[in-house]
Amino acid sequence: MSEVTKTKPDSSEFKHLVIVKFKEDVNVEEIIKGLQKLVDEIDSLKSFEWGQDMESQVGLRQGYTHAFIMSFEKKQDYFDFVSHQSHVSFSSVFSSSIDQILLLDFHSSPLLPVATSSSPPPPPPPPPAAVEDAAHDDTVLTRDDTADHCRNSGCNSN
Repeated sequence: MSEVTKTKPDSSEFKHLVIVKFKEDVNVEEIIKGLQKLVDEIDSLKSFEWGQDMESQVGLRQGYTHAFIMSFEKKQDYFDFVSHQSHVSFSSVFSSSIDQILLLDFHSSPLLPVATSSSPPPPPPPPPAAVEDAAHDDTVLTRDDTADHCRNSGCNSN
């Protein structure tokens, strides 16, 4: 199946997650085409992704087969999407094709901090090769070599 994706730059988002099991006689490709039309027509939609379950254990998926995730800049954009005439018209077609549905609407929270352009990235760690070379150095220092080193570098040689 082809993937329908519409994406704008990331920021704090409001998500609309729809998980469905379609009725047996439904042409899912036609539903996806209808969703593509919504993506093309409604500007308040920041991104849209979908997929068909291929990996879950049958007993855990509870009959659900497809997931749709829509992202909006803010909650009001979601309300604008839901009230848009194209969405209202398509909703009756979509609803009549569904056997089971689960909906979740939520503000997303990233688990990792988002890097900002104002803070410089941390310096890279030293290359591991330098550490390995020092650990496997076959040079043997005598007590006199160590004493000379400490006199020249100012370390305490107790």
